[in-house]
Amino acid sequence: MRAPALALVSLALLAGGCGASKHESAPRTTTDNAFVLKPVGPAGHWAKLLLSLDGKTWLGQWSGECEVQETFFIPAGGGEPRPVTGHRGDESFALGWAPHNRARIQVPRAACGAQFGKPGIYLVDRAGHASLVKLQKAQSGGA
Repeated sequence: MRAPALALVSLALLAGGCGASKHESAPRTTTDNAFVLKPVGPAGHWAKLLLSLDGKTWLGQWSGECEVQETFFIPAGGGEPRPVTGHRGDESFALGWAPHNRARIQVPRAACGAQFGKPGIYLVDRAGHASLVKLQKAQSGGA
């Protein structure tokens, strides 16, 4: 079930472009397991989409202006992307899903975007509660 859904999303992303065009505020449309994912900014593209273990939420990684990486929760049934960190502009990388449907993200030392907590690996539930699970030594220039 995950492979067909991922394939449909991948096709929808390719058909919709990389998101570098003018930002559209219209919501994406859904049809069964496929949906068109609109850009979240005026420049950039979706770099990664990972479906949660329960199939209810996508973990998306947006590569925006200046290649600032952000992660978003995206309802699988449709709805607006929501920053995993709770704030737009916080630099983070989508690593995958952990047990209990918690997103696993890496927070680097911010190079161009905003800083969420200390650099490290976090588990974040869909309500936005984050737990630092591994502190990482900050490296200059981001990740």
